[in-house]
Amino acid sequence: MDLKTDIYTSRLEVVHPEIGSVSGTLGAEVQLQDANTRGPAERQPTADTWNVGLFVFEEIDLAPWTFNAGVRGDFRTIDAEPNDRTTDPAALENDYLTLSGALGSNVKVANGVALAANLSSGFRAPSIFELYTNGVHGGVAAFQVRDPNLDPERAYSADVSVRVRRDRVTAELTGYVNAINNYIFLENTNENRGPAGNGRPIYEASQTDAVIPGLEAKVETRVRPWLHVGGQAAVLGGTGDELGDGGGEGDLPLLPTDNVEGFVHLTPDDRGPLRSPRVELALKHGFDKDAVQSVSVQGLFVFPSRRSGRPMSNHSSNDHSSNDHSPNDHSPSDERSAGGGLSRKGILGAVLFLFFSYLSWQVANPYRNQPYEKVPHGDHVHYVPKDWNEDVPISRFPRQPPEEGERITPDGEIVPAGPDAESSR
Repeated sequence: MDLKTDIYTSRLEVVHPEIGSVSGTLGAEVQLQDANTRGPAERQPTADTWNVGLFVFEEIDLAPWTFNAGVRGDFRTIDAEPNDRTTDPAALENDYLTLSGALGSNVKVANGVALAANLSSGFRAPSIFELYTNGVHGGVAAFQVRDPNLDPERAYSADVSVRVRRDRVTAELTGYVNAINNYIFLENTNENRGPAGNGRPIYEASQTDAVIPGLEAKVETRVRPWLHVGGQAAVLGGTGDELGDGGGEGDLPLLPTDNVEGFVHLTPDDRGPLRSPRVELALKHGFDKDAVQSVSVQGLFVFPSRRSGRPMSNHSSNDHSSNDHSPNDHSPSDERSAGGGLSRKGILGAVLFLFFSYLSWQVANPYRNQPYEKVPHGDHVHYVPKDWNEDVPISRFPRQPPEEGERITPDGEIVPAGPDAESSR
């Protein structure tokens, strides 16, 4: 099978004038996915997918609190061409009309430390593969059966995070839970193709109501201007209705594995023809859901140009309308290497203990013998002295560090430093 997909996206965003402490964006997005299947073996038909979305995102800054809300509506249509496996005209066109939304809040609890919480809903429409594929998937040695009557997934999510941004360190710990109606997954039918029933196993697209909780932690520190090191860990679970023994609740199949990862980023100075060189090395340890483990090492050496683009984020934070991937995007024959090793809970517990220890040290020592601290505020930082007046808004403090012989007052002014004043350099 030869599959070629072209994706065309047009997006318009309009930032409206601030209304008091309220700022926001209105926008529209149109996307076309042109999937063209060529060759004698058409496991999925040629199809066009159109998606039109309208969204609005508003934010109110009431320091130290920030609140935001977003709403997005999407209309998606999938129009497939008939082939020898899919000929029913009623099954070749699917339309979806959905509404998504999100509410969020963020509060500063200390210099460079914030707590955030979000409630949101989102959707993911079935992909062409899930709707129409009907044949052998050679890469996974299975016969996969589609369901053209799949409903879109509808997710309801909640998450809580603690975030740290300081001069040399960034860290985040997030706990979340996703309740997903009509979760799409590949279900083992326990049947085989072939006249004698000894052919390839049959997996078919199916749906269930699922709950997926998870915990993620990440910390990164700048050891030197050219050297960043860090680590991250993720734990994920999931259960679905009617997947257990006797038709009760059971584990979701083929979820991503729990994992821990360490990484090093080196950004040496520009040399000769090289522009913004960057070297990355990562060591990732993945755990099978049955506590079987695997290890992977990744390395990357890239030389991007000096120009860099800022990706446009989707303001409806949990919109899934243009994403055909979900945690179930794993082949049914995914094999995990067998073997022993350290306990999964032991390793993840150690990582989280170190993370909290480092986080606690940062909170207890925000200035680390420095006369002032960088405090993030939106997409920039302010320089705040250790004796700052907490009644003064962060926005009144300077965005640039004081020069030699200057200091920052508790009220945010830059004044000459006296002969006995502590140097601010």
